[in-house]
Amino acid sequence: MATFSQLISQQASRQKLGQAESGTLLGMSAADSRDLVKELERAYREATGEFRSDLSDFERKGEEIDTAQTLLSLTPLGPIASAGIGLISRSMRDKPKFKLDTEKAAPGFADRLFSYQAGETLLSNINQTKRMASDALQGSFFNDIVSVLGNTFDSYQTAKNLGRISDTTSFGDFLKGISDATEDEAGKV
Repeated sequence: MATFSQLISQQASRQKLGQAESGTLLGMSAADSRDLVKELERAYREATGEFRSDLSDFERKGEEIDTAQTLLSLTPLGPIASAGIGLISRSMRDKPKFKLDTEKAAPGFADRLFSYQAGETLLSNINQTKRMASDALQGSFFNDIVSVLGNTFDSYQTAKNLGRISDTTSFGDFLKGISDATEDEAGKV
């Protein structure tokens, strides 16, 4: 049978061991929290880079559609058909989206014990980026319509003036000798 002093010293030893274990667990928890924040930061950078790439592709496709629309307007289909095709093509493009799920990117992030301020700052940055990405593409349909109409007008003007030397003389007429300039000069001679 243990004496009272032996029981007290066993209890004190258990308490010291418990404190040491708690300190170790807290240290591990702090390291885990930092790791979660770092993991989410990495995923955030990747998602931002992916969004930038998708946005660049979206803009490049719009420029390609503009070029195709201009070239198509020079064909017998004309500017009106090219405007319709341009509008349909622009509306079929997929709008890029900023995609980042914090729980999938860093499981347990919401339940971290430490690095609270760093985590909240990172979440604020992520939410702000999502809003900015959404706002950047919010008026894209209106912009597409304006772009198509502008390209249609430009294409019409290009097709109308293609091969013109003056308001009344085309390049073909000039080569045939039927032009205001040749008639004026012939009349003076």
